[in-house]
Amino acid sequence: MIRARRIADQFVAAALLQVASGLVPRGQREEWRAEWKGEIWQVIHASSADWQGTVFTCGAFKDAYLLRTDGRKPRAFHALAHGSALRCLALIFVVGLVGFLTCIASPSARMALAPSSSDTTRTVLISGDRGYRGIEVPSVRIADYRRWRTETRHLYSAMAFYQPSVESVTAGKHSLKHVKVAVASQSMLSFLNLTPALKVALEQNQSTHPLLLVTSNLYQALFHGKSDAITRSIQVGGQRVTITSVVTGEAWPLPSSITAWLIEPPNVLNRISAASRGFVVARVNPGGSAASLGSCWYMFVPQPEGGLSRFTCIAISGILHAPIWVLWEMLCLALAALPATTPLDLGDYPHHPNRHFALSTIPRWIFFAFKIALIVPSVCFWSIALAYYANPLGSLAAVYIQMVVAFLGFLFAFRWAWRDQRRRCPVCLQLLSNPAHVGRASHSFLDWSGTEWICSKGHGFLHIPEIPTSWLSIQCWLHMNPSWHSLFSDTCIE
Repeated sequence: MIRARRIADQFVAAALLQVASGLVPRGQREEWRAEWKGEIWQVIHASSADWQGTVFTCGAFKDAYLLRTDGRKPRAFHALAHGSALRCLALIFVVGLVGFLTCIASPSARMALAPSSSDTTRTVLISGDRGYRGIEVPSVRIADYRRWRTETRHLYSAMAFYQPSVESVTAGKHSLKHVKVAVASQSMLSFLNLTPALKVALEQNQSTHPLLLVTSNLYQALFHGKSDAITRSIQVGGQRVTITSVVTGEAWPLPSSITAWLIEPPNVLNRISAASRGFVVARVNPGGSAASLGSCWYMFVPQPEGGLSRFTCIAISGILHAPIWVLWEMLCLALAALPATTPLDLGDYPHHPNRHFALSTIPRWIFFAFKIALIVPSVCFWSIALAYYANPLGSLAAVYIQMVVAFLGFLFAFRWAWRDQRRRCPVCLQLLSNPAHVGRASHSFLDWSGTEWICSKGHGFLHIPEIPTSWLSIQCWLHMNPSWHSLFSDTCIE
């Protein structure tokens, strides 16, 4: 019985060995098969356990595979191996993609990336004599707005007033605090990004009661998606009003975070104190004199008590795309600061007689161009995402955050890209490895002292002097000749 099991074990092991030998190169197959047959015979006759020869023979498949590939990984994985050029570009692309998705998740960042429309170019935000600071702080009295509606018709075709505030909103048993609500005039409806049918219906509404528009996020938080909530009354800052419509967050085109709009009828808006301050938004008349003044200008208005008051008019497109201009400025500033913070000498790369090596300069600079092309949008996306993820457009704090993040991001990313280029093989673009210190520092004057890096594929050495001298002041590349071929398993030396 034992002899029969041993014969069966030998037969199965021989069959598996025959299959595994198909993976071995033809020139080595017979010798390899003979070695494995001897090992299998020893295992079967030295062990008393059943089927040991079959279990042992399963290892022949791995051995045959390694022999066929010479212990290397498949070429499909070579391009993404550690230190490869493609892996470097892939990592930069992933970082940029994550930054882009973070921008998409933030409404303010998404508005900054959106292309400008003709409507935002013609729409201006009028603030007091504060420049861009007036975007954040209400600075226009409602008394001025009431006069401008009739006195500035030659400049603006439409004008609206709104006053943001933070209120508590109560709907039944649910209560939300710190909700940003804008009390606005009825003319504000023409500035909201609403569907044409809804805009016409709201503008034709002759009701003396205020209209309440809420965003879908606020609606979901109050009623948890119940469809019958549109006709319900809720309490906003102590005033009970009925929800008129639910709109998207993109309905508000201005640089501030508003989640509810309380559109007051004219009789209610006229009862507001004349000294109460808010924001005024206007649409420039295409045929008026203000149409050619650009994205920012000043308006001088005579006051009833005498004198002139200066107001700043800023185009909405200029506010929305301020992050793009900040990026351009920080990019130029980083490029100007780069030569003062980074050595720009790429090194000495002597000419090689082999045509394959001589043409390697072109892919090297193409790779560097791809790195820069991926780094620039990555820094742009991340600076916008970090600055405007929790801040509205027009916030000075967000502008300062973006300036710091963008400048440091561009500067250190460009420094890394250049240093990474200096540490790569000029032939295969693989990161150099195995640094070795050669010589002693005390011998730098009469001898060479520095660090040598080697290409893992055997293309050459990179000599980096520890102290620049008259005969070697920058790093120098040394090509390897074919005599080094036997030391590298994956080499392209010719």
